[in-house]
Amino acid sequence: INLDRVTQPPLPGYFLELKSRTWSAQDARRKAELLGELLAIFGAREEELVRREYLELALEYRESRGPEGPADR
Repeated sequence: INLDRVTQPPLPGYFLELKSRTWSAQDARRKAELLGELLAIFGAREEELVRREYLELALEYRESRGPEGPADR
């Protein structure tokens, strides 16, 4: 589990990055349950979850700012 902040481009807030290797469907289910418990402990709500890679977030942010936006200067 990593607590991350994207600075280029500057995305608002912090991201809790969850990484896990899994070797079986049963292992994946158990890890998903544990991660759900951890998210509940951290107070994360379903509508706050982001299920994308950082690169996707950065590209989406840049596209929303337009080619002349501050992210390109």
